[in-house]
Amino acid sequence: MTKDFVLRIGVVFILYALSCSGAKVELAHLNDKNFTLYCDSRYYKVPECKESSNGYQCMCGPGFEYNSQGMCIAVSTNSLLEFRGGPKSQYAILVGKPLRALDSFTMTFWLRVRNRHSSGYIVSYSVKEHPNIFYLKLEAGSLVIKIYNETLNVGPLMTQENVWKHVTFSWDSKGGKYNVLSDSSKLGQKGAGGHFGSGLLLPASGETTLGARSHYFSNQKNSGRWDAESEEPEQSLQMDLSHFNVWFTVLPVREVRMIMKDCHLKYCGTAIRWTDFRDGTRGAVKLRWPSGVYNRCFGEWTDDEVTCDRYCSVIKGARCREEMIENVHWPRTEVSKTVEVECPGKAKVDGLVATRQCQITPAAGNKGKWAMPVIDACLSSETKEQIIRARDLSQNKLITYDVIFPFLARLINVTKPTASHTPNDLSAYIQVAEFILEFQADRIRNRNWLVERSQNEQSTKLYPNSTDIKVFMAQFVTVFNNLLPGGGNEKAWKLTKPFGQSLVHLFSIMTTFVDIHAGVLLRDVVVERSAPIAANFSQVMSKTSMDQEGGPFLSMAIRMEVHFSNHSSTLRYPREDQLLQGFSETRAIIKKNVWLGKSSLSKKRAFVVTTIFIGNVSEFLPNPAYEREKKPTEDALNSALYLIRFFPEDPSPMVQRDIVTTFSYLSTKNISDSQCFRLQYEKIRKGFVYKFAKQNCVRLHTTISRAMCTCEDSGSFYGVTTDMYDPNWVEEKIVIYFMNWATYFGCAMSALCSLLGFCILVFLRTTSNTSSLHKNTALAVGFAQLSLMCGIDLHEFLIPCRVFTIATLYFILCLFCWMMNQAFHIYSVVTYSVHNNDEVEDGSVIKFMIMGWVVPIIPVLIGALTKGDKVQNQMQ
Repeated sequence: MTKDFVLRIGVVFILYALSCSGAKVELAHLNDKNFTLYCDSRYYKVPECKESSNGYQCMCGPGFEYNSQGMCIAVSTNSLLEFRGGPKSQYAILVGKPLRALDSFTMTFWLRVRNRHSSGYIVSYSVKEHPNIFYLKLEAGSLVIKIYNETLNVGPLMTQENVWKHVTFSWDSKGGKYNVLSDSSKLGQKGAGGHFGSGLLLPASGETTLGARSHYFSNQKNSGRWDAESEEPEQSLQMDLSHFNVWFTVLPVREVRMIMKDCHLKYCGTAIRWTDFRDGTRGAVKLRWPSGVYNRCFGEWTDDEVTCDRYCSVIKGARCREEMIENVHWPRTEVSKTVEVECPGKAKVDGLVATRQCQITPAAGNKGKWAMPVIDACLSSETKEQIIRARDLSQNKLITYDVIFPFLARLINVTKPTASHTPNDLSAYIQVAEFILEFQADRIRNRNWLVERSQNEQSTKLYPNSTDIKVFMAQFVTVFNNLLPGGGNEKAWKLTKPFGQSLVHLFSIMTTFVDIHAGVLLRDVVVERSAPIAANFSQVMSKTSMDQEGGPFLSMAIRMEVHFSNHSSTLRYPREDQLLQGFSETRAIIKKNVWLGKSSLSKKRAFVVTTIFIGNVSEFLPNPAYEREKKPTEDALNSALYLIRFFPEDPSPMVQRDIVTTFSYLSTKNISDSQCFRLQYEKIRKGFVYKFAKQNCVRLHTTISRAMCTCEDSGSFYGVTTDMYDPNWVEEKIVIYFMNWATYFGCAMSALCSLLGFCILVFLRTTSNTSSLHKNTALAVGFAQLSLMCGIDLHEFLIPCRVFTIATLYFILCLFCWMMNQAFHIYSVVTYSVHNNDEVEDGSVIKFMIMGWVVPIIPVLIGALTKGDKVQNQMQ
């Protein structure tokens, strides 16, 4: 026992040592780059590894670009010279670097032409005594080479336009041997040979020109220099030239291939380097970068994240990338560590966590890899039991079929929407539904061969009959409806991660459900001769709103109908017995062209049409194109979803307008740019990816409340997106009328009568206290009514509104104070009349004046000073 244990420990240490040694070797290779062996050490450097949520980032700094192989290269090194032809002078010369005499050399460059039939110079070389002693040029796509007076037509070189081609020309004066390579392959049958310029020598100190014939010393009048005012060089070749290098020796083909495939750009000519031409551009020629030659090494054509992550994992240590799976956000983690994340939807005080370990791969580079997440603590015991039971049902081939019905009844009960559900509960129940469908599909496949044959008792228990299948369908649709957002589980759906993927997973399960059972309905009609009406399946489901003011709302509707191919009438949905409450304008029309004529359904005796309506799920199905926005305002789902699917197959060919669907907008306020789409999704390792595909979908018509759509194919969920804003929308100005004509009339009559009574009392010259009280009360009523009528509609004007608000409050308080004075005076009159005392009418009215007109000032003033801008709002 002890020996085995020691042996195992030894094996583990050996494997670990090997992996570490491999990592060290690669680390040494990456860090110990000898840039002195490259063209110019200034053009190369090691990238800096920076942490990010999605992996390492290789930071090269300004002027440098990462080459996907652990190196930063100067952007100017990966450049091109752009020649666009025409009468204007455009070329590049070699400045400040005289050449020695050449008896052999190798010339390599990348060439791309815009017009393969154009002609012009690629490179030329001149000395004083021999202008254009050497050149390479294109003549109608063929490569022509000249040395002294010998000219060689190699043959067609550029057969394609706008395609980069690597060209190599090597020459040796001993025997006149030469070699022409195109993409490291010999060019034609004349690509290699001898006796071309045999024994000749290219003189030293000449002028090398790219893109034109050389004119240095060609004009004898210019004292050995070419004058800019002399004859301009002719150039009609439209080309891009890059990485032009010349070596003093003849390079073997193997090394030429290494140069062509090099992503480090470390091979530079010993005679001429590509960067030597940067200071010699003349005329209209343009220097651009990046060249695009090495797209496989740079930029968006290569997976920089992967290559950089591999490089930095050796330098700084491997990490597992940030992920969203099982509704949990797993942060970037170092290898050999286990991360704990709180269960979504659970209270922090519960202390329940999901765990996941970041493991290291044994391959070189020490790449981090996530293990499977452990989320058992996030699931209730009931949920875990349902998963285990459903998995057993899908794998056990001998269990009787009738056990599925009590299981579904229990599942219906536990999936009823409640606020206690968590995102992991929803994901678990969706997985349970998937296991149940696997069970059902297996039993239906094995049931079909029993049709029209004698069934023994055991087979009857194992496989469902038509009645069992209808019961199963009704129960499963109920489970599906319970899992849809709404009725209390909205909070759990909003916490699902990645947001929207779990809902798409649920839709995919429903699509599988209809495909499985459509075949059963079709077989019942065609084989067992059942009436189509009896075989059809229809169900409308609703949910109870959690809003106290709301009631039940339509959540989904499904209908599966069997039709014969000779059916000639147009199909219209929903049927009269399946009205979509709240979505009266949502409907679909399927024209008879779908199953007649050249359609593939015309070859079938019968087919099944399935329609599924899904209510308002717009809040839970965001447009993945705007996944970073919580509530995107562009291309947002603004309708119900409608599935139209055929069995045994979707018809083809099918043109637009064969199936027309009309959708009611969920929101009609301030929307624009309605577009029709179909929901496309695909299952991947981490879940589902989906998109709102708008290709081949056309909006036929739109109104303020609905949109009419058609697509060239069927079988997917369809809907309408809108921008939740209208750039041309102008908010309607709402005019508020606080009083109508009847109110104005009543107030006016009240004020008129009060003021008329005051005038009568003044005209009669009454002097008693009672008459004084009546006169002041009439004034208070009249002024209060006038102030209210004049100021009630001045709410848009701040100062007048404040003045009339304060005045109205003041006069109303005065009215009540004078009413109190009258009550006090009546009490005094009655009291004094008992004692036969008439002094009450002869008393002073000053106390009444103070109480009626002065005292109300105090509360009004206090309110105006303390509440400020809110005073007028009280009146409004």
